[in-house]
Amino acid sequence: MNPNENLEKRVLALEKWQAERKKTQLTFPLDVNTRRTLDKYYMHIVSSLTTVGGAAGNEFTEFIGQQDALEFLVTENYYIPYTVNVTTNVFTIKAYFEDDQLAFVATTDTAPAPLVVGTDYFVVNATGTGSGTTFQLSATVGGAAINITDDGDGRQFIYSFGF
Repeated sequence: MNPNENLEKRVLALEKWQAERKKTQLTFPLDVNTRRTLDKYYMHIVSSLTTVGGAAGNEFTEFIGQQDALEFLVTENYYIPYTVNVTTNVFTIKAYFEDDQLAFVATTDTAPAPLVVGTDYFVVNATGTGSGTTFQLSATVGGAAINITDDGDGRQFIYSFGF
Protein backbone atom coordinates (compact mmCIF):
# COMPACT_ATOMS: atom_id res chain seq x y z
CA MET A 1 0.00 0.00 0.00
CA ASN A 2 1.19 3.46 -0.86
CA PRO A 3 2.18 5.47 2.27
CA ASN A 4 0.14 8.42 0.95
CA GLU A 5 -2.99 6.24 0.69
CA ASN A 6 -2.55 5.11 4.29
CA LEU A 7 -2.16 8.71 5.41
CA GLU A 8 -5.23 9.78 3.40
CA LYS A 9 -7.32 7.02 5.05
CA ARG A 10 -6.17 8.11 8.49
CA VAL A 11 -6.99 11.76 7.72
CA LEU A 12 -10.47 10.78 6.45
CA ALA A 13 -11.08 8.72 9.61
CA LEU A 14 -9.98 11.67 11.76
CA GLU A 15 -12.22 14.08 9.85
CA LYS A 16 -15.16 11.69 10.28
CA TRP A 17 -14.45 11.44 14.02
CA GLN A 18 -14.24 15.23 14.26
CA ALA A 19 -17.58 15.66 12.44
CA GLU A 20 -19.24 13.17 14.84
CA ARG A 21 -17.86 15.08 17.85
CA LYS A 22 -19.16 18.37 16.47
CA LYS A 23 -22.64 16.84 16.30
CA THR A 24 -22.53 16.21 20.06
CA GLN A 25 -20.91 19.51 21.02
CA LEU A 26 -23.08 21.56 23.37
CA THR A 27 -23.73 25.22 22.60
CA PHE A 28 -25.45 28.04 24.41
CA PRO A 29 -28.04 29.27 23.68
CA LEU A 30 -29.33 25.76 23.05
CA ASP A 31 -29.69 24.89 19.39
CA VAL A 32 -31.49 21.86 17.93
CA ASN A 33 -28.36 19.65 17.92
CA THR A 34 -27.58 20.55 21.55
CA ARG A 35 -31.11 19.67 22.62
CA ARG A 36 -30.90 16.31 20.80
CA THR A 37 -27.55 15.57 22.46
CA LEU A 38 -28.87 16.46 25.90
CA ASP A 39 -31.98 14.30 25.40
CA LYS A 40 -29.93 11.33 24.21
CA TYR A 41 -26.99 11.33 26.62
CA TYR A 42 -28.25 13.01 29.79
CA MET A 43 -31.07 12.24 32.18
CA HIS A 44 -33.52 15.08 32.75
CA ILE A 45 -36.67 15.48 34.79
CA VAL A 46 -39.79 15.67 32.63
CA SER A 47 -42.52 15.78 35.29
CA SER A 48 -43.27 15.16 38.92
CA LEU A 49 -45.88 13.23 40.86
CA THR A 50 -47.12 14.33 44.25
CA THR A 51 -48.90 11.76 46.39
CA VAL A 52 -50.56 12.21 49.74
CA GLY A 53 -51.03 9.16 51.91
CA GLY A 54 -50.80 7.56 55.29
CA ALA A 55 -52.66 8.43 58.44
CA ALA A 56 -50.76 11.73 58.75
CA GLY A 57 -51.31 12.66 55.11
CA ASN A 58 -47.58 12.65 54.34
CA GLU A 59 -46.86 14.24 50.98
CA PHE A 60 -44.30 12.61 48.68
CA THR A 61 -42.94 14.04 45.47
CA GLU A 62 -41.33 11.70 43.00
CA PHE A 63 -39.94 12.71 39.63
CA ILE A 64 -40.23 11.14 36.21
CA GLY A 65 -36.83 11.17 34.52
CA GLN A 66 -36.09 10.56 30.88
CA GLN A 67 -32.99 9.74 28.89
CA ASP A 68 -33.41 9.13 25.19
CA ALA A 69 -36.60 6.98 24.98
CA LEU A 70 -36.25 5.52 28.49
CA GLU A 71 -38.46 6.87 31.29
CA PHE A 72 -37.91 6.04 34.95
CA LEU A 73 -38.90 7.04 38.47
CA VAL A 74 -36.42 9.19 40.38
CA THR A 75 -36.58 9.20 44.18
CA GLU A 76 -34.33 10.93 46.67
CA ASN A 77 -31.06 9.02 47.16
CA TYR A 78 -32.64 5.61 46.56
CA TYR A 79 -35.05 6.30 49.39
CA ILE A 80 -38.54 5.11 48.55
CA PRO A 81 -41.42 7.09 50.06
CA TYR A 82 -43.84 4.95 52.00
CA THR A 83 -47.08 5.24 53.84
CA VAL A 84 -48.02 3.12 56.84
CA ASN A 85 -51.44 2.18 58.15
CA VAL A 86 -51.17 2.18 61.95
CA THR A 87 -54.30 0.03 62.29
CA THR A 88 -52.96 -2.86 60.18
CA ASN A 89 -49.18 -2.13 60.46
CA VAL A 90 -49.05 -2.35 56.65
CA PHE A 91 -46.53 -0.29 54.66
CA THR A 92 -47.20 0.67 51.04
CA ILE A 93 -44.54 1.63 48.48
CA LYS A 94 -44.34 2.07 44.70
CA ALA A 95 -41.57 -0.51 44.32
CA TYR A 96 -41.04 -4.21 44.85
CA PHE A 97 -39.95 -5.65 48.19
CA GLU A 98 -40.06 -9.32 49.09
CA ASP A 99 -40.18 -11.33 52.30
CA ASP A 100 -36.95 -11.49 54.35
CA GLN A 101 -35.48 -8.49 52.51
CA LEU A 102 -33.34 -6.28 54.76
CA ALA A 103 -34.80 -2.75 55.00
CA PHE A 104 -34.05 0.51 56.79
CA VAL A 105 -36.32 3.47 57.51
CA ALA A 106 -35.40 7.12 57.12
CA THR A 107 -37.31 10.32 57.79
CA THR A 108 -37.07 14.08 57.61
CA ASP A 109 -38.42 14.26 61.18
CA THR A 110 -39.66 11.37 63.36
CA ALA A 111 -40.05 7.73 62.28
CA PRO A 112 -43.29 5.89 63.06
CA ALA A 113 -43.12 4.51 66.62
CA PRO A 114 -41.49 2.22 67.59
CA LEU A 115 -39.22 2.20 64.49
CA VAL A 116 -35.70 3.60 64.83
CA VAL A 117 -33.78 5.14 61.92
CA GLY A 118 -30.71 3.06 60.98
CA THR A 119 -31.99 -0.15 62.57
CA ASP A 120 -32.12 -3.41 60.59
CA TYR A 121 -35.67 -4.52 59.82
CA PHE A 122 -36.90 -7.37 57.68
CA VAL A 123 -39.84 -7.44 55.28
CA VAL A 124 -42.62 -9.90 56.13
CA ASN A 125 -46.04 -10.60 54.57
CA ALA A 126 -45.08 -8.88 51.29
CA THR A 127 -47.60 -8.79 48.47
CA GLY A 128 -47.48 -7.00 45.15
CA THR A 129 -45.36 -6.51 42.06
CA GLY A 130 -42.81 -4.02 40.73
CA SER A 131 -45.52 -1.36 40.50
CA GLY A 132 -46.31 -1.53 44.20
CA THR A 133 -45.89 -3.60 47.31
CA THR A 134 -47.55 -3.83 50.68
CA PHE A 135 -45.71 -5.44 53.56
CA GLN A 136 -45.01 -5.37 57.26
CA LEU A 137 -41.69 -5.05 59.08
CA SER A 138 -40.17 -7.43 61.59
CA ALA A 139 -37.14 -7.20 63.88
CA THR A 140 -36.02 -10.67 62.72
CA VAL A 141 -36.11 -12.70 59.51
CA GLY A 142 -39.54 -14.32 59.26
CA GLY A 143 -40.51 -12.92 62.67
CA ALA A 144 -43.70 -11.30 63.88
CA ALA A 145 -44.76 -7.96 62.44
CA ILE A 146 -43.88 -4.90 64.49
CA ASN A 147 -46.91 -3.11 65.97
CA ILE A 148 -46.78 0.46 64.61
CA THR A 149 -48.33 2.84 67.15
CA ASP A 150 -48.10 6.13 65.23
CA ASP A 151 -47.22 7.20 61.71
CA GLY A 152 -44.40 9.60 62.64
CA ASP A 153 -43.84 13.14 61.45
CA GLY A 154 -42.22 14.48 58.31
CA ARG A 155 -41.57 12.60 55.10
CA GLN A 156 -41.05 8.87 55.54
CA PHE A 157 -38.71 6.73 53.41
CA ILE A 158 -37.54 3.14 53.30
CA TYR A 159 -34.52 1.76 51.53
CA SER A 160 -32.90 -1.60 50.96
CA PHE A 161 -29.79 -2.89 49.29
CA GLY A 162 -31.74 -5.85 47.95
CA PHE A 163 -33.89 -4.23 45.28
